[in-house]
Amino acid sequence: MNISLQSNDTRNLLDVIIVCGEQSSGKSLVFKAVSGVRFPSKDNLCTKFVTELILRRGPSAPIKIRIVPGSQKNRLESDLKKLLNFHVSVSAGDLQLGEIIESAKDAIGINDSNSETVKSLILSYMQSPRSIILAVVSAKNDFNNQLITKYSRQIDPNGVRTLRLITKPDTLDEGSDSKRFYIKLAQNKDVRFRLGWHVLRVWKSLPPNQVRVHNCTKRLDELGVLRATAQSFNTLRLRAVLQNTLTEFVTIMRKEGHTHTIINEGPTELPHHISRSDYVAKVTKLLERSRGRELPGTFDPLIVGQLFHKQREPWAKLVDKYLEIILRAVYFLARTALAHVCDKSTLAGLSRRFIYIRLERLAAELRNKVTELLRPHDTGHLITYNHYLTENRHQHPYHVNTLINTLVLKTEADMNNYASSTATDFMEAYYKVAMKKIIDDFSVLAVEARLVQELPSLFCPADVIDIDDTTVAALASESEESLTERTLYREKLKILEDRLRALQNIQDFLSAL
Repeated sequence: MNISLQSNDTRNLLDVIIVCGEQSSGKSLVFKAVSGVRFPSKDNLCTKFVTELILRRGPSAPIKIRIVPGSQKNRLESDLKKLLNFHVSVSAGDLQLGEIIESAKDAIGINDSNSETVKSLILSYMQSPRSIILAVVSAKNDFNNQLITKYSRQIDPNGVRTLRLITKPDTLDEGSDSKRFYIKLAQNKDVRFRLGWHVLRVWKSLPPNQVRVHNCTKRLDELGVLRATAQSFNTLRLRAVLQNTLTEFVTIMRKEGHTHTIINEGPTELPHHISRSDYVAKVTKLLERSRGRELPGTFDPLIVGQLFHKQREPWAKLVDKYLEIILRAVYFLARTALAHVCDKSTLAGLSRRFIYIRLERLAAELRNKVTELLRPHDTGHLITYNHYLTENRHQHPYHVNTLINTLVLKTEADMNNYASSTATDFMEAYYKVAMKKIIDDFSVLAVEARLVQELPSLFCPADVIDIDDTTVAALASESEESLTERTLYREKLKILEDRLRALQNIQDFLSAL
């Protein structure tokens, strides 16, 4: 079967579509799907000659059928005259293609011994560089017995003009070896071809939710990216991202926010862990170096401040880390929201002139606020009126050895050890109060007040009203490249629409057959 769409001046310019395959492989269905002309299909019907269909645009729709003789060498003049005199002219409503084919076979004189002639005809069409080969393979028959793929591989070794089609997939038994083979074939995993394999199936045999590709594509676009779990929804909401980030910040501050982890057990080799006795010994040395007018067993209150400032050193690094995470989430939100409602050129203009400038200002203000919140904990006296300080202080158990040494007033060294232990208790109690405060201040006074509540001001209706005409033109007008591309695609669209109308006219004509 040979199909071409031609006008009088383009006969030698257009490619030719060839539908070829074994008998009863489904060529007629492919032929009808491509051309719109219903071709007779019966198990016992075999034309054994090439059927060429030429579609032309015209004011009427007559059907003219004739025989085109091949090589005229060694052909009797009477036979040639008989072939040339074969003409059939019918209207679309009177077309009986099956009967006409039988009449043509009688006129040509085809019999069962003409198989080699049929093969040579097929190969001659396939060898033409203008031919687009549709090699039809039936899943109903054994693949190795269908030689069309062998011929197409020999004639078109690079596979640049051959499409392989698998028909009748519904005839395969579920779970059979044949079905597994043809599935691999369709996936281009077994017998590989450059343009792959394509499966043809009757639409009515498919579930309704698997048909109409353009509807499925539109629906998938409306559904958006797959969100299979509840956790995946949270990444789509800035508020959820902030909550999860700040929750993680609290956890990390409790685990890594202090320079030393003081434990009551004996010596330890774990990093950042120190036994209480070793830490108290360090505090004792600090007390001896900074001794003033304090009575034995007491300490300078500034010692607690020095211990606290050393203990809270990781705060600045951790706060900066999570501040950047939050800012990245805000930048991502702004960019994604704009990209959803703007084209690329408008997105770039709005981002450059408004959004990113204001985001940089908000980020700078946020960083300044964080620095302001951290400053009281960096230097100066420790000040708090939170009653949790004394509660935390009393929660520390008295150590038996320290208490006994204090009661008997053993030596001055023991009194210093008691003072060091008490200073350590106060430092730990104050650290807990201060850590809770910086966590809340960072979350509420910085992130919420200076960032989240200011986001609506990035681009509000008042900004749109205040934009002058020149800026609007710069933001919304198309670039020269875009205008050129739009003009080009409009011209292409007009050409394609003209071609579509021509094909629709042909389809309307064929539907009346």
